[in-house]
Amino acid sequence: DRRTTDSTHAMKTSLTNWDRTAWARSTLMLLLVIASATAQNWVQRSASSPSGRNTDSAYNVYNGTTTIFGGYGGPSILSDETWEWDGVDWTQRVTVTRPAARASHSMAFDSNRNRVMLFGGRAGALHFGDTWEWDGLGWTQQVVAAAPPARSNASMTYDDSRNVVVLFGGLDSTGVLLDDTWEWNGVQWIQRLPANKPSPRMRASMTWDNVRNEAVLFGGGDGNSVFAETWTYDGVTWTFHTPNSSPPARWDADMVFDGNCGAAILYGGAADTSWALNLADAWQWDGSDWQVVVGTTPPARHGHVMSFDAQRGETLIWGGRDAVTPPTGGFLTDSWIRAALCTRSMTLLNPVVVGQPFSVRYDYPPSATLNFCLTLLTGHQPSAFPVPIPGMPSIGLARVDIFNILLQPAALLDGSGSLTQTFSVPYNQSAFSG
Repeated sequence: DRRTTDSTHAMKTSLTNWDRTAWARSTLMLLLVIASATAQNWVQRSASSPSGRNTDSAYNVYNGTTTIFGGYGGPSILSDETWEWDGVDWTQRVTVTRPAARASHSMAFDSNRNRVMLFGGRAGALHFGDTWEWDGLGWTQQVVAAAPPARSNASMTYDDSRNVVVLFGGLDSTGVLLDDTWEWNGVQWIQRLPANKPSPRMRASMTWDNVRNEAVLFGGGDGNSVFAETWTYDGVTWTFHTPNSSPPARWDADMVFDGNCGAAILYGGAADTSWALNLADAWQWDGSDWQVVVGTTPPARHGHVMSFDAQRGETLIWGGRDAVTPPTGGFLTDSWIRAALCTRSMTLLNPVVVGQPFSVRYDYPPSATLNFCLTLLTGHQPSAFPVPIPGMPSIGLARVDIFNILLQPAALLDGSGSLTQTFSVPYNQSAFSG
């Protein structure tokens, strides 16, 4: 999405060559997403939809949903609705407790804690400085001793190498543009004081590049001008880049990290401060340079939702606003999907047997990061436990009959195009016995 994206890649296929003994003891399935090898254009999906609006979103890598909250749908039209996209359709999630209606807020998915984070925003002249979490069932406001000053139109993403949400810039309640950097660790907000940083700005696009372990920020504006600057943040300082090629200046665009291709994807936005000139181009950042993404794109827009669906290998664009009928109309409700562009595959090298290790071979493009979800399905109601994977960080999460282990061993890739790794299936857990 415009200010965040979870950049994790997932691979999905079914393993049907089951060991009979393992099947008798418990039903296991390893799900891996295999990306398409052929580049494809954007395709509009027929789906029910939230009402048209400018808003923000976050993608949950564990359940494969994109969550949006609130948004601006025209004069005096502010939303406090929660909607989720599951890859096929939109569903409204009705909750008693929720943030106040607002727009211009920031969202990101904390994969360490399995929570969608929301910060700030505005309702007219009122600016918010509150912190909220969405766990897939309800919203909970976080009570914190200190927080960033209230603001709107900030940039936010999740740093999955340090397990913190990164917030930059925005506009405060007095109309002053900000250039401060804050991090949320799940308990408290901490202000960072990097030696270098972008100039004060709002409506910049930011996402997390988990190949190079840095946040990527592009564009934004100060109300008088829009920018064409590229910056990265590594948790210590901001770095200004001067690539050979660059997208035109814009703000209110959206950017996600495509884990299949190992690149950040920027789309759309407004090229002027009056939002009269909207853009429909797509660009790809590989860590050192930008290049145009060839192919048709959705109609021009700004303030839209964008997410990379790691489980399906797809990129979603929804909503936003066109420039046909400003300033009161042109809010969009269309959903667009782009299929995966880069080839990856996962091959099972031996049968899955409970209590014994099994091996898989991962074949990947040179620019890839090795991030995917390993899902074990069992016929028993499990209790949470970590799945031991030697040499790899893992997160054990229990839903009803489902374990998701988010693997992020990007450092293991040596550029050879192939990696073989062995996993252990636990046998001394109640979920896998009986």
